[in-house]
Amino acid sequence: MLVLVLVLVLVLVLVLVLVLVLVEDDLECGRTGQAVRREARPV
Repeated sequence: MLVLVLVLVLVLVLVLVLVLVLVEDDLECGRTGQAVRREARPV
């Protein structure tokens, strides 16, 4: 049980860090926003 809890906590922390990094990139350069738009429009 302790192992599962630790794994869940680590995953949540990693996700939060990734989200913060992506948000910072959007605020600074907007590269992430452009990348998402390109992926959303494959045609």
